[in-house]
Amino acid sequence: MISEGYDQVIISIAGLQSILKILQAGSSAYAVPAREGHLVFVTSEDQIREVETSPIDHLSFHQAMEDRLKVKHTFAGFEMGPIDPHDAIPIRVLKTLLRADIPQLRPRIQAAIENAFNTCMNDGKVASEGWKPINTYHFSEEISLQVNCKIIFGERLTANLDFFQATRKYHRQALFAMLTSHYFPHWTHRGKEENSISVQRKVLKDFTFKDGTHVPAGNVICVPQQAVMRDPKYYDQPDEFLPFRFATKESNDAIQKFTDLKPHFYLWGATAKPCPGRWYASAVMQQFFVHLLTKYNFKLANSKAQLTYTYTTIVFPRPGIEILLQER
Repeated sequence: MISEGYDQVIISIAGLQSILKILQAGSSAYAVPAREGHLVFVTSEDQIREVETSPIDHLSFHQAMEDRLKVKHTFAGFEMGPIDPHDAIPIRVLKTLLRADIPQLRPRIQAAIENAFNTCMNDGKVASEGWKPINTYHFSEEISLQVNCKIIFGERLTANLDFFQATRKYHRQALFAMLTSHYFPHWTHRGKEENSISVQRKVLKDFTFKDGTHVPAGNVICVPQQAVMRDPKYYDQPDEFLPFRFATKESNDAIQKFTDLKPHFYLWGATAKPCPGRWYASAVMQQFFVHLLTKYNFKLANSKAQLTYTYTTIVFPRPGIEILLQER
């Protein structure tokens, strides 16, 4: 039986509280049945370190991403194949070149953010007493497209309306294709989930941890980062917003930077194969929040609305959620 050797087997990933209870009970590995094989969740630092240091012909990050994204279907027929098995190209482009250019790119990032705000603020919806309703999904999409198009494709192509609209259409089609791959597995292998899990590795050869936990080939080992980062064992009052959780009140010095790779903070993956674009993502988020906080008052249109929905381990903002913006 596939589950033998795991502490627990749970059927639905939607129950975050179930995962937290398992973690708090002392379990370090458990399996979640997937359409193909299992997602095998590991949580102990020793096991995660073993995952990080394992040979790539045993546990493969690249293959896990290939299975999850299925670029043949989501990238309009493009397939990477064996050209860059170690992701050397994106690592150099994102980690080295793009990171080094962030100071020079900040004015362009700012201009793109301001343009995205202006687009959403002038979409024809009527404001009430100065409060403008903004759809959060479309807002985040607009920010992402404006910034990434300008930085990745450059000013000339971004200014071309046909090209920009084609980029928007492609973005939506790729997202739809990724979701479709979950519903129709005969078209493509089941895409691997994102957002609430991290440190994903496809098991290419049977793998046995030092503690005896055995994972057969064909499964995916990962860390349930959302559950770990809401575990009170690691984070005090994890469901509360604590402004100085990662900084000191006295000097405002950072205890931990957003881009740091730390135990129990797996937002960017683990120390081996972490996200190479985290500095760029952090820079864009910083500028977005500075612009929002200094130029607008904001609040939820409905403070009681459910903000997200979950499909397997993917967490999406609900399409109908709106925020209200008021220019200062």
